[in-house]
Amino acid sequence: MKSENKALLLVLQRSLLYLRHLGSEGQKSHGLSKDEAFIIRDLAEALHNIPKIILSDTESVENNSLERVFKDFDEAYPSLDLVKLLDTYKENLS
Repeated sequence: MKSENKALLLVLQRSLLYLRHLGSEGQKSHGLSKDEAFIIRDLAEALHNIPKIILSDTESVENNSLERVFKDFDEAYPSLDLVKLLDTYKENLS
């Protein structure tokens, strides 16, 4: 498996763990806040092309401007220490 694909899978894993955490917190407080709903929407937007890239022989992170998308998400939500999409991706490229 290409290192790019492994890094993308780790981005998905970390993001899904965060979403699970967010859902659990929402259950405790009887619902999600508007801000949390925006995070879920934006995170899904940042991640939705990952399966297509992993399954394709021609698609790549570069072709899909995914690093820019990851950076935009991280900058929009700087306080989310559990989810740093670009850092997670770059740290796991090796």
